[in-house]
Amino acid sequence: MNKYYFLKYFVFHDGGNGRTEPFFDLRRLNTLIIRNRQVLDAQNLYISSATLANFTTEMDRDDYSKVELDTPSLYSFDFTGIPLQKLCGSKCNLSSLKDASINVPMGSVIPADTPLVLLRWLVELTNIKSLTVPSSTLQVLSLVPDLLKVEFSYLYNLKL
Repeated sequence: MNKYYFLKYFVFHDGGNGRTEPFFDLRRLNTLIIRNRQVLDAQNLYISSATLANFTTEMDRDDYSKVELDTPSLYSFDFTGIPLQKLCGSKCNLSSLKDASINVPMGSVIPADTPLVLLRWLVELTNIKSLTVPSSTLQVLSLVPDLLKVEFSYLYNLKL
């Protein structure tokens, strides 16, 4: 049986190594939705799951903790917040990801490196077929220097 978790107003604590890894032992995790989370005493919320197919996260405007994915079965990714780092670390495998939505909310305080981080996210999403970005996200992306010179050939599978 597949597992579905919806967490709202949830606090994660450091696992002792600068990151928290609360979902590691959930062997059948299929869908994870985290809204308004907080990570205490840690820099990263590390999500490692071989079975996770759908992940949605919505960050508070003042949440600057990072999310790192190790999710080889991830099919759908829905993010609302400020992109702060690469989507996945050294074990990066997003080859199953087909549907992505990235929403940087209007009125957010945008750190200076956010536009380049957002561009790197698009580079990491090489196999997606569907991408949803609202105008506020496009406004942040437009702050990338020489954006019009960037070739988006890595989005060659994009259909929608």
